[in-house]
Amino acid sequence: MGLAEPPAPSRLRLTAFFRRALVIVLALAIALTAASFGYNLATGGQAARPAGLSMVNAGGHSSGAAVVGLAALRGRHVATGVAFLDGDATPLGAPSWIGWLLINPYRTTMLRLALSSSWLIRKLYSSQCGPACPPLSTAGVQTWRLPLEQPGFESARTYSLRHGIPSMTVAQLAQLRAAPVPKRVIVGVNDPQLPPAAAAAAIGAPAPVTVPGRHLTMISSAQQVAAAIRAFIGSAPKPAGGRAG
Repeated sequence: MGLAEPPAPSRLRLTAFFRRALVIVLALAIALTAASFGYNLATGGQAARPAGLSMVNAGGHSSGAAVVGLAALRGRHVATGVAFLDGDATPLGAPSWIGWLLINPYRTTMLRLALSSSWLIRKLYSSQCGPACPPLSTAGVQTWRLPLEQPGFESARTYSLRHGIPSMTVAQLAQLRAAPVPKRVIVGVNDPQLPPAAAAAAIGAPAPVTVPGRHLTMISSAQQVAAAIRAFIGSAPKPAGGRAG
């Protein structure tokens, strides 16, 4: 019986290309989920405002930082303070031609392949959360997969691939920097995606608050993040006739 021949270099390169493409598609999918999380924080606090609470502090994670940053530009009647968690509200930096190059049925097939791979979801989660986070269980994988399988997500993901994730322009960041609202940047000390000092300077925030972890600090360092947010809310000026929350 002869030994099997090793794969040809061209086949190895093609396999590596498709593996990287799957990672990019799923990473952008997770980025969209983070944006949705930030949007819910901003609009949920507005909708569920208790009686007597005239203003709210808005917090957004990752690309959700841009959502709450833009909300704050509407005025202090919308947000009395803004906290960026693991985000700087800038564009992702991926070339827009990727979204136009990945046409159907290839785009849909790649997304479904990515979402069907528990290994890939665990790999991305581990790389973003860091060693402080326990490995994802089967139920944990499904928790991350389920939002990305909902109706309407595919069209939203296609739009994001072509036009980018929620972000703020240089002019909008300058406007937020000049706005008379407290700002805070909270970031994982080992976050590979974010230069914390630059993010704080861009919006006129004081020195960033660093907590252990990478890009998912609300999971890896939940208590430290909660303490940083409480401290930020406690330091915000209280509006006349109400209280910030």
